[in-house]
This record gives sequence, C-alpha cells and structure tokens, in this order.
Amino acid sequence: MKLLTFLICTRDGSATLVECIAHIGRQVGISHEAFEVVIIDNGSTDDTARVALSALADLKCATKFAVESKRGKVNALLRGLRLSEAPLVAVIDDDNLLGDEFALRTVQLFSDFEHLGMVGSANTIKSENVPDWFQLSPGMYGCGSPHLFGELETVDQYRKIASHGVIAGAGSTFRKDPLLRALELDFQFSNNTFRDGRMAVTGEDTELCHLFQYCGYWFGFDKRITLQHRIHRRRLTWPYACQLSRSVGAGGPVYDAFIWMGSNYPRPCGGTWWWLAARRVRKLAKLLPRVLSKRMQPSKEALAWQSELGGLLRLCQERGAFTKKMQEMTP
Repeated sequence: MKLLTFLICTRDGSATLVECIAHIGRQVGISHEAFEVVIIDNGSTDDTARVALSALADLKCATKFAVESKRGKVNALLRGLRLSEAPLVAVIDDDNLLGDEFALRTVQLFSDFEHLGMVGSANTIKSENVPDWFQLSPGMYGCGSPHLFGELETVDQYRKIASHGVIAGAGSTFRKDPLLRALELDFQFSNNTFRDGRMAVTGEDTELCHLFQYCGYWFGFDKRITLQHRIHRRRLTWPYACQLSRSVGAGGPVYDAFIWMGSNYPRPCGGTWWWLAARRVRKLAKLLPRVLSKRMQPSKEALAWQSELGGLLRLCQERGAFTKKMQEMTP
C-alpha cells in the first residue's frame, strides 16, 4: 500500500534531477513499496525527460513520468495530484536533496496526528560562496523551518504541531483528499509560479497553507525531516533577490483575501482591491525613508519595499479579480 507520493515538478531540471532522485532512493526505515515518485515535466527545452526516465529506472519504488504542456507550477502540481496513488503528497523541487529519514518521519507524524493537514521540513542551503545578505531572508528561497503559530504544542524534542502555519513549498507534504475536495468545490489557485523570465508572481505554497487552515487542519514539523536546497549562484545575486521578493509580494494580495475573510475589517470597503492597495501604499511610505537611509544597499527594508511594491503592482493590474475573489469568499 502506497502511503506517500514524492511529486517533482520540473522545467529544464536535467542538471540536478539525478542527484535529487538518488536521495529519494536512499530513504531508510520505511519500505520502498510505501512510496512512489511522480515527475511532471512542465515544458522543458533540455533533455529533462531522458535524464528523468533514466534516473527513475534505478529506483526500487513505483514511478511515473508525465508531461504537462500547460505552463506554470500549479498546472504541473495538479497533473501530479491526479497521478498520485497515495494519500500524502510531498512536493519536491528538482534541486532538493532529501534527508534519509524524510519519508519515515513524515508518514509517522501524519499517522500520529490525524488532524494535521500539512507538514514541513527543515530546509538548508547547499551552495558555494553564499553572500552575506542571504541571511536577511533565507525563507524567501525556501531555506529554513516552517513558521508555526496560534495554538502551539510541543510533542517531544523533535516535533511540534500548531493550529496555524506557513510552510515553504519545497519539502512540504499535505493530505491529498482535502485539496481534491476543495478543487471539486471550484477552489482555484490564484498564484502560479513560472520559473523563467516570467516569474512575476509566486506563492502557491502559502496559498495552500491558508486553504488547509481555512478547512480546519493543523500543521506539523519534525526537525528530523530535512532537505538541502541546491541554489545556483546565478540566483544568489542581489538583483535576483529583489526580483524574487517582488514576486513573493505579488502573491500577497491572495493571502490578504483569506485573512480579510476571517477578520472584523469593515465592509464593504474592506472587500475591494483599492482598500488592499491603500494599505500597501501606507507601508511603502513608511519604508521609503529607511530604504533611502541605507543608500539602497542590501537590507531587510529593501526586500520589504520590493515585496510591498510587487503586491501593489499586481493589485493595480488585476483590480477587478481581487474584488471579485473577496466577494466570493465573504461568509
């Protein structure tokens, strides 16, 4: 019986896929019959398909490979979801290296706590010459541990569970059935990451966290569930970090809609795009003096500025869509 699906959504990942898949094959403490590997090629232009199929052939577990022609991380994820045969789905990027106990500890945590909807991993960077500014916001790159809050329970020296959580997509595992039910009820992702020059918005992982929270599920973390994130040096530049921060910020208005839905903010003005935009303008005004005082050098304030700017620009570009979304989500 399959308990866990490792879902790898990749685009032009031939350079890193072999090592990524090899680490999945090194899982210990759990039968390899208990998990499967599903790879979705999302429009690769290199030899990703050949590399993936060759690497999958060396695994002892069940494997699947498919091509999703419709571009975007969400489209690949949903295709993999349909191919999955396990109740738990772990989202693994093609440049992730899993710890040997990833599958064992993940399955155990879900088994021990049936009200968990999502579980995160302890992510660290694996790269040469990591710049000093990287520590300003490692979570933006998916490096770090999940942020658990709300009702918080420490289970033991390794594990924690909480009523609220923000979990990075890389290394996150979720129950498949709640998401499938939400999709049947017309839930649609508003954030869809494109890992190329069109990376204008990201954040489908945080959107998924809000969905599980809204459905009443809890979040979990076991520090023994580990992942190393191989980040190429071309992504470890300050201009790229600013671009990434803008794309993360562009996903923010969607989270605002979830938060607004469960809040006591005034209606109807609280349910409009311009209300959300005005909040960002205020934050930008407060940030500007601090950004200028640091002469536009790498700083948390500079990244926060880019994030708020990304959210504001998206709100202005997709005005009616956000007002409609919040109106639809109004209890």
